[in-house]
Amino acid sequence: MTWRWEAFDPAGVRQVADVLSDPWAMTADVAADTAMAHLMVRVRPEFGRLAGWRVRAWAAGVGEAWADADEWLRTVEGVGG
Repeated sequence: MTWRWEAFDPAGVRQVADVLSDPWAMTADVAADTAMAHLMVRVRPEFGRLAGWRVRAWAAGVGEAWADADEWLRTVEGVGG
């Protein structure tokens, strides 16, 4: 399935917009998490730069979902609280 996604900085300003095609992203929640993973890969190893960021993923007729970088950062060793 093909999804559109956007990443927003802590001020709510869109910083990234892209398209995601992934056979495993069958729901908006999985697409948002997959897009967040792509964003994390782009900034590695400086994951902390994404504190406060959010990703929105959506597809026509399917809906949308959000992923929060802070939730992800809590799972990255040595980052977040």
